[in-house]
Amino acid sequence: GLDQLASGLGWASELLGATSQRAAEAAAPASTGGLPLDDEFTPGPAETDEAVRRRYGVGRNLLVRFADDGIDQSSGLARLLQSRFTDEVTGIGGRLDFRKLEGTHVTPNAPRLPSDAEIRRILSAAGMPLDLADAVGGIREVASKAARERETASKTVADFVLSETQKAREG
Repeated sequence: GLDQLASGLGWASELLGATSQRAAEAAAPASTGGLPLDDEFTPGPAETDEAVRRRYGVGRNLLVRFADDGIDQSSGLARLLQSRFTDEVTGIGGRLDFRKLEGTHVTPNAPRLPSDAEIRRILSAAGMPLDLADAVGGIREVASKAARERETASKTVADFVLSETQKAREG
């Protein structure tokens, strides 16, 4: 019930925290003094699969696959979750919701782009020409699309968690 959901959410939160930290490091190469960063996620796919096999206890799951994600591994994870939570004899077991959304592998980690006013304020404070803010126009279009994709993904996950919480309370 709720204890199992809380345990699974805690584990997922740790995994997302580690992934977000790595994404933040990759997005800020200037802060590394020009040194190369390790571009692998921690835990890696094999470690994630092993953790799911050994200790993941939530039988009702949502997997999100992004349409333009060339390195997506959700199909393999789906098979792993199904085998972990489906009884071999009865074929009855956990539930797996699978959603395909617009976006890329980094959609969940895409940073928010500052508003035009924020950019102009930053440029002004740095003594830089304000016409540089106009160059952000094309970037803003891409960032707006990424923000919409991130919001859709966030809403999809939040709706799933709310639905599962309600089901746990009822049953």
